[in-house]
Amino acid sequence: GQCSEICGVNHSFMPIMIEVVLFDFFKNYV
Repeated sequence: GQCSEICGVNHSFMPIMIEVVLFDFFKNYV
């Protein structure tokens, strides 16, 4: 899905960390 576009090869490395990063990015964006 979109995760591969954002994380590349790390999309399956640490999903939880990715969610936290995306959430933090979204929070800062808003």
